Amino acid sequence: MLWQGIRGLWANQWSLTPLIFFVDSPNNPFNHAAVVLRPDNPSDFANHPLFQHSNGQWATLGGQAFGEGWGLFGRLSSKFNYHGDNPQSLNNLTTVCPLGGQSDTDFIRNLINIAHSYDNSALYDPFPDPWGFTFNSNSYVSGLLNKAGVSPPQLPGSRPGYDRPLPFD
Repeated sequence: MLWQGIRGLWANQWSLTPLIFFVDSPNNPFNHAAVVLRPDNPSDFANHPLFQHSNGQWATLGGQAFGEGWGLFGRLSSKFNYHGDNPQSLNNLTTVCPLGGQSDTDFIRNLINIAHSYDNSALYDPFPDPWGFTFNSNSYVSGLLNKAGVSPPQLPGSRPGYDRPLPFD
């Protein structure tokens, strides 16, 4: 699996622990970003509801369209372990590491808490407007990372909304 190769490279050469990966399809104008959590210590999450399907190995956080509400596309909704974000079917992944001094367990728990705090109230649009009235899955991911204190990495390809982070306040 790709993540194992990346994990080995980072762990051996940089002594950093990769935790989050992004979906990337450079030839798709509707590139979708999601967060895949892969704990260094799966036993820390084996009994967590989001990780139970994988015995603590992985879970996903992301935003999807068609939540309840008005508007052409409805609202942007938090979707945990969305079938389209399954890491076994993803490629071209980018690694993000926790803040210095923060354990991966604490970082993952923080991201989960932030994701759970979102009230599913933002209007969704696949191409968010420049005024901040609409958001998409890419906005969700960059906003989640911002709220966690991590700068969203530069990602290849076109990623509408990634530069317009969802405010998680």
